[in-house]
Amino acid sequence: SSSDGLVKVTMNGSQEVKAILLADASPEAPKTKLEEALKDAYNRAIKQSQKIAAQKMKDAAGLNLPGLF
Repeated sequence: SSSDGLVKVTMNGSQEVKAILLADASPEAPKTKLEEALKDAYNRAIKQSQKIAAQKMKDAAGLNLPGLF
């Protein structure tokens, strides 16, 4: 979700966007605000996906390699 809750992006483990949801108030939001919220939500979704993938790799390999994942 964007930091303001205006946009929510859902991704799968392959980092493919599965859904983009806009808050009910979004039609009143200026275009630039929606663009920023979408960018923010997408970047947060990517980071969360990478974090989950790194944890799964770490768990599967049983390794702790700082900076690698």
